[in-house]
Amino acid sequence: MGDPLGFTDHPGASFVPERITHQGDRLGPQVRRGVGVLTADLTFDVVVVGSGSAGSPAAIAAARGGARTLLVEKLPFLGGNSTAVLDTFYGFYTPGERPRKVVGGTGDEVVAELRALGPVLERPNTYGAGTGITYLAEHLKVVWERMVTGSGAAVLLHGFVQDAEVADGRVTELTVATKAGLRTVAAA
Repeated sequence: MGDPLGFTDHPGASFVPERITHQGDRLGPQVRRGVGVLTADLTFDVVVVGSGSAGSPAAIAAARGGARTLLVEKLPFLGGNSTAVLDTFYGFYTPGERPRKVVGGTGDEVVAELRALGPVLERPNTYGAGTGITYLAEHLKVVWERMVTGSGAAVLLHGFVQDAEVADGRVTELTVATKAGLRTVAAA
């Protein structure tokens, strides 16, 4: 099928290799829905496990830097807790009476993409954590998919790391449980 992740149709499964779109924009061919069969073992320069507020930016940075990158996520969507149970980012601003913005970069890109999709509210936190940036979690799922796949990183959803092989202090291989069974992801 020419799929870079080696997915093929599985009899009776709901997997369909598709391009997800939003408002006419291509979000990327590597985001997968449903059940698929990973037919080939994989080799990457960088593998990021977990797609939350640290993992997704790490995968984006690695892929933008030219590394062949895989982002493994246990959930059926990207974002980890930031999309599964939360609706506000903290840490962009210092706490206190006169907050100062101290985070930018990929975080600013995420907030800009969120604003393009709908309302984003910057508000003080009553518990002293500083200014919070409140968003719609469903919009953040779209933003993470767009940014991660747009960076060139590959995405493996419903993936659980089961084992890691280490040689000379370097991870050389991961065993990942998928809905299609155990697969090997090797270091390039």
